[in-house]
Order: sequence, then structure tokens, then C-alpha cells
Amino acid sequence: MSLPYRDFNDRCIKIRNKFGEQQDLEFSKYIDWSAMSPREEDHPYTSTGGLREVTDQANFYLNSIDNLLDFGASSSGTHGGFMRQFSLNYHTLDNDPDSESSFKSFEEIPEDLKFNGIIASHVLEHIGRDALPGVVEKLSHVLVENGIILAIIPNVYNWPRFIRDMDHKLPLDYAHVGAMFSTFNIEIIDSYLVMRNPKSFTRFSNDLENDSTKTYLVSFLHTMYGMHPAADAVIVGIKRG
Repeated sequence: MSLPYRDFNDRCIKIRNKFGEQQDLEFSKYIDWSAMSPREEDHPYTSTGGLREVTDQANFYLNSIDNLLDFGASSSGTHGGFMRQFSLNYHTLDNDPDSESSFKSFEEIPEDLKFNGIIASHVLEHIGRDALPGVVEKLSHVLVENGIILAIIPNVYNWPRFIRDMDHKLPLDYAHVGAMFSTFNIEIIDSYLVMRNPKSFTRFSNDLENDSTKTYLVSFLHTMYGMHPAADAVIVGIKRG
């Protein structure tokens, strides 16, 4: 499946007009998982594994999610140990035959099973250009109305980091993802940039404060070439009727 270029480009322009260029998005030190579910003061969470450093600094609370799909992840994946705590039913979809997952394909998902939330972390950029619209259409199909999808993609404007992974097939920015989502009734409600490691964010910020040369170089690269040191871009969408 391919999308008409003019329609897709118009959708990208609308998203950039609303949120700005990706390099100018808010720069955060952690992923705000509360986008998946409303905050609740009397329901604190605990973090596990490699996400402890992130969530300890986040200091927010989550409600439980009825059905959550971690797309492109195995049942033992990074987010599983964390997000499964806030989902009554945690499911994964990964077509890797060697991975343990709830489903190997969308066709294995029962027609009556819909998800209140979907995580797509570092998976969309590994899908070919012609195949991606069909994948997003299927994600939209299994997402309930007003359900939330949170997509995480590598920051393509940090090009040296992006090209380290030879399996990256598409240099997506947030507007590309947003345009594709909107084609299939998913409205973008938030997008921001993050460091993968909060300590890196703090160290980077301190370096800029203490080194005027680095500050100048970062500003120059950003202004002239649109480069940005963030590791990832986060796109949050909601399924509309």
C-alpha cells in the first residue's frame, strides 16, 4: 500500500504548522508514560530494570489500562517489565520466530480483541516504505476509539546515531509518522524529543552551561543543518471515530 504523495505531504505540513519542526519540539529527559493513562495521586508505580533511572525522575502516577499492545516487542522486552504493571492484560506482537510474544501477526489477534493503548517503540523505522501504511492501518483497526498510541522513533536529526543501526529502513521524522497516523483516524496530540538516558541529558545541559564553544557549535549545527542531540522522538496519538 502506498499513500498519494500530495495528500501525505499536505498532512505533514499541517502537523508541522501545528507543532513546529521536529528540531524545535520540547526536549525532555524522560518519556511521559502518563500519556497512556490519566494520572492518579493514590496509585503510585514502581519501576523495574533499566527504566528505573527514567521513572524515578518522572515522579508521576498511572491508572491501569485494560488491554495494552506492545507492538514489535517480545513478552520479555524492555517495556514489558514496566508497562505490564499498569495493564490488566498485556499483549505483545513480534514476528521474530525466536521471540516469545502473544501474537506473531495481526491476523492472530482475535477480531473481538481491541486495545486501549499501543506502544510502538523503535519499530516503525524498521518497516519498508510500501509496507508501513498497511501496518499503521492495522494498528488503527485494533485500537479502540479514544485509545492512545505512543510511538518512539530514533531522532533522524541526530544522523550519526541513526545510521549506526543498519536495519533502519526509513528516516522518519515525527511529521511523517503523524501524517501516516492521521490518514487512518489517529490524531496527533503531542510530540517531543527525549534523551534515552536522563544522565546524558543532565550532562549535556551542564556542558552547554559551562562551555560557550559547545553552545555555539550546537546552535550553529541546529541553525544550519537542523541537527539535534536528542536520541528519540515521541509521538502520541489518539484514535478518533
